[in-house]
Amino acid sequence: MVVSFKLVEPKQSPSCIEQNWLPYFEQQFSAMPIQVASQLSALQVKAKVRDYFNRWPNLNTYTIIRQGESTGCILIAAENDVLHIIDLIVLTQFQNQGIAKSTLEQAIALASERQCSTVQLSVAKENHAVNLYRAFEFDVIDESVSHLSMELKLT
Repeated sequence: MVVSFKLVEPKQSPSCIEQNWLPYFEQQFSAMPIQVASQLSALQVKAKVRDYFNRWPNLNTYTIIRQGESTGCILIAAENDVLHIIDLIVLTQFQNQGIAKSTLEQAIALASERQCSTVQLSVAKENHAVNLYRAFEFDVIDESVSHLSMELKLT
């Protein structure tokens, strides 16, 4: 599986994130009347985007491309010698096709190129991506009620 990253221009980054998160929130609110679900989804996405940029001022957004088609996005922030994977989103219709695995491989390669010693991420405990991260030998370094903080040492 070959995927590539395309860096999104900073001014386009919020809309890229919104496009990739909106289907998730629409699904979460699908039991509600469509107008209410749409409004709540839009509010949730805007809050998420605002949170990302407030917490990670050096955030880079990349579109994940497979066979010329956008399949999701990955948000990365480098800090000192740590590459933080802030979010890795594969659109629903492209899931279970190895795209997340290939994207993670490329993110780790990018961390090596940037001479980072560690890759860190946070993931919801119930997210099936936990198994992917464990397969890449990420270790749990912290745990909350709902999330795991994980890291992969590169050196």
